[in-house]
Amino acid sequence: MNYKFKQDNYDFWKNRLKLNSPKKVCTNDVNLDILESKQILDENLQSKTILEIGCGNGLLYNEICKKHKIKKYIGEDFVKELVE
Repeated sequence: MNYKFKQDNYDFWKNRLKLNSPKKVCTNDVNLDILESKQILDENLQSKTILEIGCGNGLLYNEICKKHKIKKYIGEDFVKELVE
C-alpha cells in the first residue's frame, strides 16, 4: 500500500521504538494506553479469534492472553521492527 506519508509514519514509529522503553512506544500518555487497554480487556470476548491491526509490539496481546483463552491471534503492523 502506498500513500503520501507512508515513509514518514514508518520512520516516526521506528524512531519511537529506539527512543522509548517498550511500554512507552505507543503514546506519551501511559494513562491513555491503560484506559484503552482496560476498555478492550473489559469486553466479554465471545470470539476466541482476534485480529489486531496496528498491534505494535504486542503489549495488548499479552494482556488479552492473561484474561481470555485465545485460540488464534493474528497481529499486524506495518513497522516490522515493532512486531519483531
